[in-house]
Amino acid sequence: MPLSQSMESDRAFVAETEAQILELATQISALERSVSLLRKTQQAAKTRLDSYTYPVLTLPLEIISEIFLHYLPPYPTPPPLTGSLSPIRLTHICRQWREMVIATPVFWRAIDLSDRPIRLKDVASLAALWLGRTGGCSLSIDAIDWKPITSALIPHRSRWEHMRLHRLQDWPRIFEESFPTPLLQTLLLLPTSPTSLPIPREIPLALIDVPCLRTVELSMPGGPYPSLPWQQLTSLNFRSIFLPDCVHILRQTPSLITLRCYIRYKHEDSPPPSGIALLQLNSLYFSCDFVHRHESYLNLFIVPALRVLDVSEAVLSTTPIPALQTFITTSSCTLKKLRISEAEGSRKTYEQAFPDIPDITVIPGDESN
Repeated sequence: MPLSQSMESDRAFVAETEAQILELATQISALERSVSLLRKTQQAAKTRLDSYTYPVLTLPLEIISEIFLHYLPPYPTPPPLTGSLSPIRLTHICRQWREMVIATPVFWRAIDLSDRPIRLKDVASLAALWLGRTGGCSLSIDAIDWKPITSALIPHRSRWEHMRLHRLQDWPRIFEESFPTPLLQTLLLLPTSPTSLPIPREIPLALIDVPCLRTVELSMPGGPYPSLPWQQLTSLNFRSIFLPDCVHILRQTPSLITLRCYIRYKHEDSPPPSGIALLQLNSLYFSCDFVHRHESYLNLFIVPALRVLDVSEAVLSTTPIPALQTFITTSSCTLKKLRISEAEGSRKTYEQAFPDIPDITVIPGDESN
């Protein structure tokens, strides 16, 4: 190509590329202005967001605390240690609320240590952490009687209000005579299994200085039974008990208002005695693990204030309706609610026999479970 033509081509290329560069520079300048404008608009939005306060964050912490209390199970029911319904979950929302929850003792006053999928030593550490946050609150505790756990619980025993102990092993330590529990209202004691004796019978058990104790639940067929102020109890639940032990204890419980009792049968049992006066008893739930016998086990009681009776038909002897009529007459009670479980008789039969009882339920034997 001649030199003149080559130079002309290069001049045209330079002019063309210069025009393209100017066009791109113009576009870049326009984009930079757009970016600058967007940044200013974005910053204005950020400033508005930073100045905005969610309405819930304007509430006093006392109100937030009350709302959070309704998230937890109602006291004295303990929440789970972790997960849904646990106060631990509330500490994950924000820093402000975490500090408030940790510093509020009522969130930690109920604790469930009875059955955990994590290691027991971790449960003991977690128990110490929770209890350290309870301040001076009364406590509701559901626990396994295992030494590291009871070691964490015992320093707080003066604040126990509701205590449920499972898989009992360390009874002498729990029931030593120097053990004041002045706030204790509810006590539940369950051995490792329904038929196991938790400790040797010769070891004495005593629970003293329990002026507020009103509710006891036991599952210890054959004993041994702790020494309790039976006379002040208003609610008693024997999940499983032999008749002689039941009679012995009930003779010491004149203040009972509610009694739940499941009688286990022993071949050497003598016929049930009669005439245990529970003059304030309002509700009686009574069942057994044996079939009909000739004696009515309701003969145990004289209960003039009874209004609710829930029994398995087996405790009424082989002639349940006459036995029940005799019981009502002897006690001079006015029943408002009658429930018969494991029944061979029909509801109509009971309604005809007891027309003055307004609420009668009869559950046939094949439906009782």
